[in-house]
Amino acid sequence: MKILYDSLIFDMQKTGGVSRYFVEIISRLKDFGIDYELPLNYSKNVYLQEESLTNLDNSRLKYLYENFLPSMQFRGKRKLWTLRNKFFYRNFISNRERDIQALKQQDFDIFHTTYYDPYFLDYIGKKPFVLTIYDMTHEKFPEMLLDIDTIRNKKLLAEKANKIIAISENTKQDIIDIMKIPESKIDVVYLGDSILEKKQQVKNEFGKYFLFTGNRNDYKNFYFMLIALSDFLKANPDVKIVCTGSNFTDWEVKLINELDLSSQVIHHFFKNNNEMYWLYHNAVAFIFPSYYEGFGIPILEAFSAECPVILADASCFREVADNGALYFDFKNKRQLIICCDKLLNDSSFRQEITTKGKQVLKKFSWEKTAEETVKIYKSILE
Repeated sequence: MKILYDSLIFDMQKTGGVSRYFVEIISRLKDFGIDYELPLNYSKNVYLQEESLTNLDNSRLKYLYENFLPSMQFRGKRKLWTLRNKFFYRNFISNRERDIQALKQQDFDIFHTTYYDPYFLDYIGKKPFVLTIYDMTHEKFPEMLLDIDTIRNKKLLAEKANKIIAISENTKQDIIDIMKIPESKIDVVYLGDSILEKKQQVKNEFGKYFLFTGNRNDYKNFYFMLIALSDFLKANPDVKIVCTGSNFTDWEVKLINELDLSSQVIHHFFKNNNEMYWLYHNAVAFIFPSYYEGFGIPILEAFSAECPVILADASCFREVADNGALYFDFKNKRQLIICCDKLLNDSSFRQEITTKGKQVLKKFSWEKTAEETVKIYKSILE
C-alpha cells in the first residue's frame, strides 16, 4: 500500500499542530509496512527538517511569492513574480506543481490531503481520498475568522471524501450537526504528545508563572483571562503569566499596559522542544481558557511535562483531560481565580492533580494515532 500526501500544510506552517500531526503519522508508516510519497521541493517546516522525511532544497525558498519584494505591495505584483520565474528561473517547480504531477501519475493507493483545498479533485481520478477535520472553528465562529472559502471547501471535501478522520468525538459530532455528514463516514482518531523530556535542563528565569501557549484569537479567550486575573496578579506581584506564540499585537500591549501588568505578562519565544518542555515543567500551571478546540495537544504536552492544567469547561476538554485538570466556566472570573490560587498555594493538591494528568496521558500516543490511521487506510481498500 502507498499513501500520497500533499504539500499544503507544509507550505502553510513552520510549526503548528496540523503539520505536527502529519509528520508524526508519516514517520511511523514504515513500522506498518506502508510506503508513502510526500512531493516537496522545499519547506520551512521545523518538524519535517527534524525527521528528514523527504529531500528538501530550501535554496528554492527565495523563489516563493512571499519572498518576492516582501516590503512592497502593488497591483500586478503576482503577475510580475510569475513572469520573473518563467524567464529567469525556468527550472523552478513549486510544491503545488509537484503535488499535481504525483496525482497525475496515479502511483498511489490512497490520497490523504493535509488541508482544505479542493485543487486535487481535478487530478485524483477514481482514487480514494481521506480528509482529516481538526475542528469546526470556522463554522462555529465565522464572524471571528472571516474565511468563507475554508468553510465552503471543507464541506465540499467532506461530502466527497471516502473517509473522514475527526480528532475527537466532540469534533465528530460537530461535523454531523453542522455539515450533515453520515456518522458511518467518520472515524475518531485521537492525537498524541510530541514533547519529550530532555536531559539538558533549562533554568527557570521567570520565577512563579502561569503558562499560556499558542495564538490568541478571540475564541482562545486570552483577553478574558488577562482581565479576569488582573486583580489576582496585583495581589501576587511575584507571579507572572508567560505567553508563547506570536509577538503581542499593539492592541494587546495597550491592554496589558492599561491593566498595569507590563511587568507580569511576558512574551517568550521558545527555541525547541527541550525548552518548551521546561517552560511547562517549571510553570505553576498551564492555562487553556479557549472556548473551542478540536482536541488540544497542549493539554498532553503539559501532562507530559508534569505541569498542572487549568481548562475552560468547554468543547472537547473533558473528553481529552478527564479528571487530570481543573475546570472553570470560560466566562466566570471567580472560578478561574480559585483554580489559580489553589495551584499556587497548595503544593500537595498541585502534586495530586499532576499525578492524575500523567495517568490520563497514558491513553494517548502518536503510535496509537498512526496505528488507527493505518487501519482506516486498509479498510478503504478492503
